[in-house]
Amino acid sequence: MENNINGNDVKFEQLMQSLDEIVKKLSSGTTPLDEMISLYEEGMEISKKCKKMLDDFDARLDIALKNEKENG
Repeated sequence: MENNINGNDVKFEQLMQSLDEIVKKLSSGTTPLDEMISLYEEGMEISKKCKKMLDDFDARLDIALKNEKENG
């Protein structure tokens, strides 16, 4: 992948774009089996990172909403 998905400063949108590229390659029907397996594994790792980011965003939103209720 062109994007560095392992960096700490990676954006959610970049991860989703990487996942989209992987899906396109897997769906093309021209990718060799060994590359398909590697792409699948990479996609699963990206998916886990996306889920963690979404969970973190959700927790931050919950805190912000709780603070707003307490202060407003």
